[in-house]
Amino acid sequence: VYVWQAGSYCPTPERLPGWTGKRVLQAALGESHGVLLSDDGKVYSFGKLSWRPGLEKSLINCPTLEKTLSGQPVVTVAAGSFHSGAVTEGGVVYMWGENSAGQCAVANKTTVPEPTPVSISDGETGSFLPIRILQLSCGEEHTLALSQSREIWAWGNGCQLGLITHTFPVTRPQKVEYLAGRVVLQIACGTHHSLALVQCL
Repeated sequence: VYVWQAGSYCPTPERLPGWTGKRVLQAALGESHGVLLSDDGKVYSFGKLSWRPGLEKSLINCPTLEKTLSGQPVVTVAAGSFHSGAVTEGGVVYMWGENSAGQCAVANKTTVPEPTPVSISDGETGSFLPIRILQLSCGEEHTLALSQSREIWAWGNGCQLGLITHTFPVTRPQKVEYLAGRVVLQIACGTHHSLALVQCL
């Protein structure tokens, strides 16, 4: 893993300090932090982790294990500007980081210090069945999730959610009804905008 950044820290690619012996399957970057997914399904965070008590002004150069996710094999990770997410082998979403806009899907908390499971369920059948998630993407104040049934779920703040609501923040994941019936192949979040790649009709 090589990193480089603006300013005087490392303007040219350099090996990430303290990272040895593990193969990385995926990496994701926020504004000033990053998350790594190793080949054994574990997640590591580095950079400015300001949502962690005692680390508000610290720079964590050496990746640290997200111990809360131990025993939950992770298959994909995502990073927004100031928050992170992970999807487990069982399709469960975990979120942590900045939450002032509800981007971690937790009500009444401005930060979520540790990975916390997100409840995503569909009540259309009356049974509120849990939704299995395949992909995750994070913006600055919002998060999108793509389900196994190829539907998009959104939470956080702003029109970038694509929801039929004027009440924000949205802390309970909602289905993006505008694309209902379409087969969504991929989702992507920018800072304040979103994208869906759909199968042609």
